[in-house]
Amino acid sequence: MAKAENRRLIEALWELDNILAANIWREATSKNFAESSKARQEGNELFTDRSSHDAAKHVEILRLYSRSVAYAPTGSEELGLAYGNRSAALMHLGKYQAALEDIDRAIQLPVSELHVVKYVVRKVECEAELGLEDARGTCEEAKVLLEEIEVSDKLKKDMVVKLVSSIVKLEKKLFSPPEPSKKLQFLENTSEPSDSPGIISNLLSISYNPSRIKQGRHLTVTRDVGPGEALYASSPYVVCPIETRIYNNCSHCLSFAWACIPCDSCVYAMYCSERCKNEAKDLYHDIECKVIGRSWKVYETMNAGRLMSMKMLVMAIREAGGLEELKKHVEEIDACRDTRRRGFSNDQTVFLKNFKAAYSLLSNARKRSDKEQNAISRDSAVLLHFLARYTPIFKSYFDHDKKALARNDDALFVGRLLSHYQHVVITNAVMVRDLYTESTTDWSWKPPKEENGTGLYLTPFLSLINHSCYPNVARCEMEDRRTVLFSTRPIAKGEQIYLCYGPHYYDMIKSLRHELLERFHFTCDCIACENEWPLFLIMISSGLTYKPVTETEFKATSRALENCDVIVKALEEGNCTCDLDALRDLAYAIVLVLKHCKLPNWRIASLSALMITLFNNLYGYVIGVPAKC
Repeated sequence: MAKAENRRLIEALWELDNILAANIWREATSKNFAESSKARQEGNELFTDRSSHDAAKHVEILRLYSRSVAYAPTGSEELGLAYGNRSAALMHLGKYQAALEDIDRAIQLPVSELHVVKYVVRKVECEAELGLEDARGTCEEAKVLLEEIEVSDKLKKDMVVKLVSSIVKLEKKLFSPPEPSKKLQFLENTSEPSDSPGIISNLLSISYNPSRIKQGRHLTVTRDVGPGEALYASSPYVVCPIETRIYNNCSHCLSFAWACIPCDSCVYAMYCSERCKNEAKDLYHDIECKVIGRSWKVYETMNAGRLMSMKMLVMAIREAGGLEELKKHVEEIDACRDTRRRGFSNDQTVFLKNFKAAYSLLSNARKRSDKEQNAISRDSAVLLHFLARYTPIFKSYFDHDKKALARNDDALFVGRLLSHYQHVVITNAVMVRDLYTESTTDWSWKPPKEENGTGLYLTPFLSLINHSCYPNVARCEMEDRRTVLFSTRPIAKGEQIYLCYGPHYYDMIKSLRHELLERFHFTCDCIACENEWPLFLIMISSGLTYKPVTETEFKATSRALENCDVIVKALEEGNCTCDLDALRDLAYAIVLVLKHCKLPNWRIASLSALMITLFNNLYGYVIGVPAKC
């Protein structure tokens, strides 16, 4: 495999000039006043036209202001104006804490005295909305500034009115009871590591059955599990936003960033906090920064997955302690004959979220066509060239001599790793899409498209879960970007868990489902596929068939289903109280239907979909962008 990839890489490196030219390559854009001002003015135009505001327009306004922040030169007045304008939009959306962060950033920059006064008055308004006593002191500061600055009487009067109104509002806020917090009771202790080899949490274990090689490594539960139980919660190992989302989402954790802050050097990375910014710099961005812009400019082939592979490469080099050490680790993993423990750390005792686990994931490289493999090698050659020419990843810069890379062992090793990680990403990375409004009862499957997504994330343990068109677990994305894995039906101790990588059996006929699964290079043989279970509409027309049951069992099942129907109706009307009691009622109904009714049936399909909806409403992150002003 290494020889074949070396050959493809060398061929691509020799043709690099033609590859770059064919893809309309040009130098990356740097920070500049003109682009920042243009984005800010475009944001102003949308912001002032209040008649057209909806959730999508609000997101676009924030994107334009954040783009202005990204392009503004560090420490400039233009940066202060960008922060100031965005703070107005954030206050308009009721995101007062985020607005305060932007205001504090803006007044530290060389903006005019008039802008400082406007920002401080806005700060009072935001602090009052949050019920902060600090508003009183900030109000006094604003009064002093108003006395010192020369402005029209009308403008001064307007600002004084805002200050008085804010203090009155503060008094009312101080007497309002706080809102109850939303606690994740189901998630306690679900992500604790275990000392036992292969146990990645107190509920999940890595398994491998030599007699069923097709299954590969997979996850099994360590005890009986009921519907609605959280099995694991973990943040991704690596993420990468798609190009259209880099000004709305954090480049390091993928969270929706209301008041994101920019990289000080490039215009292609934004962060939700200083913590994420510093972590990214320490892990990979100081290298990525010099390459990411140039990579975005290679049209048609450079997508988020390609750039994620570069992040993984830099992270691996640093986690291993250098290129030479990484070579040793890669050789050790490649030589491992214990399939179950491949990529384990600490003397092969535990599967951690690190470069070893990521490298060991299934790549399906051998199953891809020559055309696919050549395209990946070409992208690796482009990234390798940028890394060699613009970063200190090697001992010396290769500058313009692209063909010298083809004669350098270290360069070819890095190129092979880039290709390997691209294969890993294609097979294992998950496209995530932000939800701007609460979920509904529209449970129809929609094909994942990059242009409709937010970005990619990769979590090694999730990649060990096999597919089934009749899955028993599902995922939920939390606000802090942890992924929660939860059960949708009962799972017996030692049983394998399955996710659905595409449409469920009730969404699409078998032949079309299997056609979509070809990208993963496997065929599903779950019970629904083996028996060709019908679509949802066909099942619902057939009704519900009970097994032989007692009258008591029949009545209990009927009552449980009636309770679930009430939940569905409340969801449709928008007044559902999603709480743990509703989740428990639903779990009870699922158990009874599986026990007393014949499969397949429309009830278990709808109950499973309802379980996902309730769990997401309880624990999932809905951004909550206001649709109306």
